Amino acid sequence: MSSNQWAGIMQGDESYAGATSWLKMEAAIKDLTGCPYILPTHQGRAAEHLLYSRIGGKGKVFFSNTHFDTTRANIEFSGATAIDLPCPEGKDIEVAHPFKGNMDVAKLVEQIEKYGAENVAAVILTVTNNSGGGQPVSMANAKEVAAICKKYGILFILDACRIAENAWFIRHREEGFGEKTYREIAQEMFALADGSVMSAKKDALVNMGGFLALKDLELAIQCRTVLIITEGYSTYGGLSGRDMEAIAIGLEEVFEPDYLDYRIKSTAYLGNALYGLGIPVIRPIGGHAVYVDAKAFYPHIPVEQFPGQSLACQLYLKGGIRCCEIGSVMFGKNDEQGRLIPAPMELVRLAIPRRVYTQSHIDYVIETFEALIDERENASGFRITYEPPFLRHFTARFEPVEVGHDTFADNETLKMKSAVRWTFFLLVMVVLTGLLMRALPLLPNVGIPFESLRHAHSHLAFLGWVYSAFYLALVHFLLPAGSFQTPRYQQLFWLTQMVSVGMFAAFLWQGYGALSITFLTFHTFLAYAFFFFFIKDWKREKRHPSTWFGLVAIGAFLLSSLGPFAIPVVQVVGDGSPFWMRMAIHFYLHFHYNGWFVFALLAVFFKILENNGASFSPALTRLQWWLMTISLLPAYFLYAPAAGRIDPANPILLATGWVQWLGVALFIFQFFKMKWASKLGGTNVSRFLLYFSMVFLFLKSTCELLGIQPLLASYFERNNHFLTIGYLHLLFLGSVTPFVWWFSVREDWVEAQNPTVLVGILLFVAGFVGSEACLFAMGMKWRLPYFSQMILGFTVLLAGGIVLFFSAFFFQKPQQETFWRGSLHR
Repeated sequence: MSSNQWAGIMQGDESYAGATSWLKMEAAIKDLTGCPYILPTHQGRAAEHLLYSRIGGKGKVFFSNTHFDTTRANIEFSGATAIDLPCPEGKDIEVAHPFKGNMDVAKLVEQIEKYGAENVAAVILTVTNNSGGGQPVSMANAKEVAAICKKYGILFILDACRIAENAWFIRHREEGFGEKTYREIAQEMFALADGSVMSAKKDALVNMGGFLALKDLELAIQCRTVLIITEGYSTYGGLSGRDMEAIAIGLEEVFEPDYLDYRIKSTAYLGNALYGLGIPVIRPIGGHAVYVDAKAFYPHIPVEQFPGQSLACQLYLKGGIRCCEIGSVMFGKNDEQGRLIPAPMELVRLAIPRRVYTQSHIDYVIETFEALIDERENASGFRITYEPPFLRHFTARFEPVEVGHDTFADNETLKMKSAVRWTFFLLVMVVLTGLLMRALPLLPNVGIPFESLRHAHSHLAFLGWVYSAFYLALVHFLLPAGSFQTPRYQQLFWLTQMVSVGMFAAFLWQGYGALSITFLTFHTFLAYAFFFFFIKDWKREKRHPSTWFGLVAIGAFLLSSLGPFAIPVVQVVGDGSPFWMRMAIHFYLHFHYNGWFVFALLAVFFKILENNGASFSPALTRLQWWLMTISLLPAYFLYAPAAGRIDPANPILLATGWVQWLGVALFIFQFFKMKWASKLGGTNVSRFLLYFSMVFLFLKSTCELLGIQPLLASYFERNNHFLTIGYLHLLFLGSVTPFVWWFSVREDWVEAQNPTVLVGILLFVAGFVGSEACLFAMGMKWRLPYFSQMILGFTVLLAGGIVLFFSAFFFQKPQQETFWRGSLHR
């Protein structure tokens, strides 16, 4: 505090009611905010409690550019829901935007329409946006939010802790405010709101205090009643007279130009210096603090071990620097399975006390970071040993994860990564056998039976690569945390891998024969065992789409398994006619591709959406599920025209095709309309993989629909070899493989920014698109003179991309485990 404030403390009037210090404080707040009703509190969170406990409650929703921790806690403690709506630029650490603290007004309108204006308790605009990196909010954005609230009749509250700092940014960055004083800018923003809360410890420059300012008399009376019960009389609210005296003075001094200039520029000095050292910080630098991206600083520490907490502890241990984690300790939550739902960002806030630090202090902080850079490879994470139900970061207790020591989460991550790597190795084997198949027509007689190679390739693709990938995804995302560590899932997985390798070798050796069929049968029974345990351990929620799609996925796999069992029956008991053989094969393919593959993909995707709190339309999603589910069984007969037994113009057949396509189309419509790829975060690489997967899921469904149209059905029938292979690859390589890569990158099983990964993805995309173009061109009778050479070339690109993606595991940093051993090397 200033000397003037300390002098004011000596004049503090400690009268219980009507103290002159209260009158000074009340007058200062009224003049600044324009609100006639002022309720003093001992702290900002007390003001939040007065208001949000009154207007909140079960069924109510609050929106904010980003709720701070105490704000969210007070809202959720009342039973209401707090939803953050930061602008898109605010989620990108590096993007240069003058007002990254803004609220996303388009999403605000969308969410109000979704929940209903009558259920929205308030819209809260925090200036500056503390949890969003201390970033400012523009006056234009505040006016847009105010207009929306007025249109829908919703209470608009300003969280004005750092209103003076925000005014500095508006004057220097927003057109039309260069001639206004900081106080005038603040008053203009206050005038937009129906009320405001403030922690006076911030821009009132005092050690303790806060207030609630309101324009509505009835609401003020209701809050005043709670104030008197919980805080104190309405003229002091838990504050001493000397504190109110200091607040009145501080609210004047905080708008002094020299103070604000020095305040903002000293923060920028620290932020720019750290950025120059290569420290990942949120840019542009905010007003009151520098925010370090701890996840980027400690990439070897998984979010389950709280890299932000680790950095905060390392700064204190190394230099005695006290700072605050704003990441998954503060804002992370656990899902129904007890698995951590991480915060959007893992930040550490270096908040700078006002009028305290000199440049030498700041230089010391910079030097401490220089020392941490040299030692960051040895930093370890933390695990929580105790946490309360609310605001756990205030009183939680931690213990470090010793270097080289595996926590429960660590151990599961290691085992999962080893399993994922093996699964990707199976993909490499699949694509290499496919490459050999492409090369056989151009090679001299090498004595490799093509049919045996084809059977080995396809079965390893279905039951090796894709089955294993979805096995891991279902266990990781849908079962309680730590499930993959349990012996039955571990043993079933690795036993299945042994069987898959045996099945692959048997098909190479003899094609369809006694040994290969034995392995195939054994694999099926292992899958039955897996699904038995999975359903037993799965805590299904009827209202969750992941449950709906997951159940159909499992049912489709079980149904598809009848196809292989029917093949030997057709060969031995039946007449072995090609028609029934083809129908049995198509039965397996249909319920695998359109059932198991598609529904498992959607089950995992919706579970990730649910874990991250991303919104979706329940009615539209349920309609999509119904359309896809009711069309699944009759859609099997979409393959029957190829066998020549059903009229392609059959209206039931056509209707089934349209219903199935519409179900997928509704999902894709939601995907783009709701901007799920952006809401799920991640890097540009991961978002590209997700977009790629969804686009080709839609293309696969569209191609299937086109194939049953009367004008095209006979055309497709005559050329079904190329079109069938191309169609199968649309889902297998175009949608499923990028989707698995996406969540592997998202879960940090693969490092997205690894150059090997980036090159691998580009080669894969080029090879896949090129090979699909060749297949569909030949299928449509566009004869390519050098088809064999062209498709071989594209397959080489595709295979090279997959091999590079897989090889990126070998270039992981030393902190990551090697492929063959699930252990850390640090």
